[in-house]
Amino acid sequence: MKNFFYLSTLILMFISNNSFSQMCSSYELQHDVLNCGTCENDCSVGSDNSIWSCNMGSCESQGCQAGFYDLDGDNSYKYACDFLSNEEICNGVDDNCDGLIDNGVVPPPTSLACNTSLSATSAECTSNVGVSCNGGNWECTFPAGVCTNGCSSDDEICDLLDNDCDGSINENVANYGLACRSDDGLALPGHGRCATTGVFECDSPSTTICSATKANCADLPGGCTEICDNVDNDCDGLIDESYLVGGSHFIKPDVTQIANDLWMFSFEASRPDATLSQPGFGNGYHCVSGDCPAGIPPAPTDTVLDQTIACSAFDRLPWAGVTPIEVEQACQAIGGFVCDTSDYQTACDSESSCQWGYSPSGAACQSSFTQFKFCNLAVSFDFDPATGGLQSGVLDVGSPQLANCYADWLIQSDSDIFDLTGNLREITKTGNDVYPLMGGSYHTEVEAGATCNFDFMVSNQSYSAQDVGFRCCFNQDPRL
Repeated sequence: MKNFFYLSTLILMFISNNSFSQMCSSYELQHDVLNCGTCENDCSVGSDNSIWSCNMGSCESQGCQAGFYDLDGDNSYKYACDFLSNEEICNGVDDNCDGLIDNGVVPPPTSLACNTSLSATSAECTSNVGVSCNGGNWECTFPAGVCTNGCSSDDEICDLLDNDCDGSINENVANYGLACRSDDGLALPGHGRCATTGVFECDSPSTTICSATKANCADLPGGCTEICDNVDNDCDGLIDESYLVGGSHFIKPDVTQIANDLWMFSFEASRPDATLSQPGFGNGYHCVSGDCPAGIPPAPTDTVLDQTIACSAFDRLPWAGVTPIEVEQACQAIGGFVCDTSDYQTACDSESSCQWGYSPSGAACQSSFTQFKFCNLAVSFDFDPATGGLQSGVLDVGSPQLANCYADWLIQSDSDIFDLTGNLREITKTGNDVYPLMGGSYHTEVEAGATCNFDFMVSNQSYSAQDVGFRCCFNQDPRL
């Protein structure tokens, strides 16, 4: 009996240790993941979190369980991850469960990533900005000098960059880019004709400077010649200076020499701002009582001193309506004086004994006007022939509408003295407060009233009329 029990025990142990496979069915061996191929062959052993199947006795992976991933291809599926998106975003999370965090993220527009203005389109705020994801946040690397304090207004300095990336440049200096002149801030006349224009540009991080610089008058049309036009033509800080000032540049009026030490304006005097269509503005008063040079009468009390000087230039309306005091002061201001009546007569007579200031000198100036020689007198010139009747009015000095209306001084190159007959009566002087009005005007209806020697119309210092003008005379050449 004992032997039977011992033998049974051995048989059971043998079956248990060596022949258990015989206890698995053919179906289990082919399809059971716990006994795949052989009994007790569990497909999932060593590969947690995976899904297996047994196909015809072979273990086949069916992927991982939800929330787990195989990163190394060994079907272990040990990587736990919550899938959020196929594309990574910058958030410090592995969105696509590839084992990498924030990899391959596409940066958003710089304005969003870096908090810059949509108006900031310059390169230092867009294409030259490095944008990277760091710790789940966008990190921006700007060029030097840009957004050093987080794109705040404190960053802005005056340079070529939009330092705070707000779309504006150099707003820390109010005048950047505005127009300016090279002589801004200087007292008149500044740089005169040599003034140039530009814009305010950066001079330092917090200041600007005008880009315009003073030109050289020698490089400008007309060069450095000073002319009588209310402009500092030679850019020396003086306007319409005469030869009295000295230097190499000054007004050189059109004058004609009529004696050894006597020069006269070749044209009736005009204001510096006169044109062909308007006579200009300003009175000729330069001084008041106590301030005038010896022999020069003072301006009337409470008179504004415009200090307008007298010009002798072609193609301008003459200066009319002056008083003899204005003439005295305006001529003295440029180194001249009121022409004596005898000076006027000498100029009108030219080189012969002329009756009128007609050309050519000789017999022509001794006879009355003709269709070939006439001046602006009411008796000989129709100011507006298109209108019925005889019209009268003032003409520009040396007007080409008049034929041979000048005293012809053939002896010199600057030979002609225009409009001695007609246009405006001219203030001359014979003594203290005695000012004969010579030459007739556009109102003169009898030619005899405009002869070289007709000196019967006399004014005092305060007289003025709209058909009265003047010339200046000099004892030395004002052009030298």
